[in-house]
Amino acid sequence: MKEYLASTEDVLKEVSSDMNGLSSKEAESRLEKNGKNKLDEPKKDGIIKKFIKSLADPMIIMLLAAARNICFYCSSSE
Repeated sequence: MKEYLASTEDVLKEVSSDMNGLSSKEAESRLEKNGKNKLDEPKKDGIIKKFIKSLADPMIIMLLAAARNICFYCSSSE
C-alpha cells in the first residue's frame, strides 16, 4: 500500500493505531516484536582501504609524480 495516497483512516487501520498514537503497552509490544526503529550502521572501511582510496585522488597522483621527478633529477645530477 502506498500510504501517501491513502486516507488517514485507512493508514491508521492498517497499522493498528488511532489518531492518539499507540498505547504504552502496544508500543512496548511492538518494540519487543520488531526491535528499535534504527538503521544498521554501514560497514566502515579499514585503514588500508582508506589509504588505497586516497592514492586514487588526482592531486595525490600529480604530487607523487612531481616528487618522483624531483628525486630522479636530484639523483641524476650527482
